[in-house]
Parts: sequence; C-alpha cells; structure tokens
Amino acid sequence: MLNASIHESCMDRLLSLAGVAGLSARLSDASRLFEDATAPWGAAPIRELPISDVSPDGSPVEFALAMNGDDTALQVAVEPLTPSRPDGYASRVFAAESAMARIGALYDIDIDRWLAVADTFMPTEGGRGSAMMLGAQLDRTASPLWKVWFYPGVTGDDDAPDRVREGLERLGLGAVWPQVRAHAARGFGSDQPVLFALDLSQGHAPRVKIYFRHHDHRPSGLARHLSRYPGFARPAVRAFGVTLTGGVDSFAAQAPVTCLAFSPDRATGVTVYFPLWTFPGDDQILAARMCTLLAGEGITPDRYRAALAVVAARSLDGGTGIHNYVSWTPAGPRSRVKVYWSPELRSTNPGSRYTREPVGNPVGSAGWRLRCARGSSAIANESLN
Repeated sequence: MLNASIHESCMDRLLSLAGVAGLSARLSDASRLFEDATAPWGAAPIRELPISDVSPDGSPVEFALAMNGDDTALQVAVEPLTPSRPDGYASRVFAAESAMARIGALYDIDIDRWLAVADTFMPTEGGRGSAMMLGAQLDRTASPLWKVWFYPGVTGDDDAPDRVREGLERLGLGAVWPQVRAHAARGFGSDQPVLFALDLSQGHAPRVKIYFRHHDHRPSGLARHLSRYPGFARPAVRAFGVTLTGGVDSFAAQAPVTCLAFSPDRATGVTVYFPLWTFPGDDQILAARMCTLLAGEGITPDRYRAALAVVAARSLDGGTGIHNYVSWTPAGPRSRVKVYWSPELRSTNPGSRYTREPVGNPVGSAGWRLRCARGSSAIANESLN
C-alpha cells in the first residue's frame, strides 16, 4: 500500500462512492476535482508523504457521504502536502498556499475570503502541526463546493479563542462571538475550538463553521450541552450516542465534536460529530450499530452498506479505523446523517488521537494541553468537516 500513490489507492473508491450517491453522471467531475485537490503530491508514493491530520491513521484523505436518500452530497477532504520539501510547518503552509492558488485558477471560488483570514490561522512564526485542510463537495448542482479548514490552536491551545474571534471579525461576523462563547459553556479549555472552516465557492451561501472538541463529556453530558438548540432534544442526543457506544454512556478515548455554522442569511446551524474509530470492537460491530442507528432515524441503511463495501479494502472484522466520524443534524421532520471514512493508507487500528496532560503549572482548564497519541508523531490537530 505504501508504494502506491494517493491516486492509485483512492480514485476508484471515490468514483464508486459517487455511483452509490447517485452521481454516476458526474464521474468525470469527481475525478477532476480529486486530481486538482491533490496535485502534484497525489501521484507520489504514499511512503514519501508525511503523516497527515486528515484521518486517524495518518492518511491525507477522508471520504464522506450523506446517508439521506434524497441527499447526494459526496465529500473528499485532503491535506495539501509537499513530498519534495522537508516536512515542517513552513512546508505545510507552502503546500496550502500553492493549493489555493491552483484551485483559485481552476474554479470559481472567493479567494479574497480565504486571504482575509489566511494569515490569522497560518502565522509566519510559531506554527506547528498541520496548516490547512482542503475539501470539495459534489452533488447534482453545476459546480463543486470548495471549502477549507484552519487550525485555531496552531500556536497553542490557549491562543485558539482569540484566533477564532479575529477570524470572525475579519469576515464581518464579529457579532456572533457571544454565541461562540456561550457554546463553550464549560470554558474554552473543556469546550475547545479546534477548527475554523470557510465555504469558498461562488453561488453558495458563504458559511463560516467553528468546531469544538468537548472533553470529558459522556453522551448524557453532551445531550445536556446541546439541549439549548432546536431539534436537539436531550433523550434523542443521548440515545444516538449510546447506540454507537453499544449501550455504554461513555465516549471512552475520544471526545465528541460539535460545529456551529454561521452565514449572513441564516440562523446558527448546529451539528454533532461522534468519533468512531476508538469504540470497542471492530468495524463490523460498528457497522451493525450504524445500521441500527440509521433505521432509528428513518433512513434506510442500503446506501451506507453500499458505501462501506467500496471504501473498505479489508475484512470489517479485521480491525478498526475505517470509520472516522458520523455527523448528525436534526433538520425538520428527518435528521441529516453523514458518515466519514478513512482509506487506511498507513495502518489499521489507530489509537486515540489525543490525551490530556498537565504542562508546567496548570491554572484551571486553560493549563491543560493536548498531545497527539499517534506513536512518535507530534501532530496536534483534527479532521472534520
């Protein structure tokens, strides 16, 4: 696997997922956007690429597909890389800037929107880990929706809230800061902002999305946290989480994530992301739970089963790591569910990506930092959309 390239390992799976989503008429578009998103590093052997933040095993690719039958949204997320340069934060910033120049020349995106905040989230000094993720969503509309994710904690977790606030102000959304503060009800050390995302394609509502990792929350605690938002009835949130954990009121090794979405013409949207790769059992057990969950949401599991069959490159009972997350958004009479998968290009059975440990003399929750628990790799960031 490590001798193959990203294109060789992932292109067929992406095109098969497009077919599962009902996008068979758009296979050439799917192929093109993946090549454009990963050029030029997508043709390099995987062994020559640095460890990525996108999937828990270090793969620089993640697939995602909406499970609702009338929703054809297929997404691929990647981390721009530069195998020809020594790895480090400066190289990853260079790769991110090169990717944006390329996508800006090929697609109708609002590059000024990206430029407005790029230096906030990709500073010239003090940065660490990953710089940016790039994603594209394809559906039946004329053009893909391009998006990026930045890392607010790029110079340290304590700096993340200030970077989020500055990013919002630069985009003319400073007025939503009180909502961000309120969402971090236990403080930014426990309800930690970890990603700042932008939609960039012209003709789409220009959303800004802020992702939070909620440390030390059980499904019941997460339910209390979200109960203030329409549609997130407390029993429903807890039941969703407990179904995934196999009846246990605990997320074990990996904290859940939520996302606040803001746009000029819409109220705040909220989505919850449940981490899947650290649950006890294997991908086969998790697949059975996913089918139960989807059926409980009134969604037939057929699309999920078909998608899993083309994403998985091994037997499901051979380990964990194919499933990254499942997201859940209550919307009207039926919830929206989206599943995120890893191509497992580097390994199976990835461990927890983060542990918490005190550094120096901690004062309250702000004195705690996160470290990546991926062997000797020191990447302290996360993938979500």
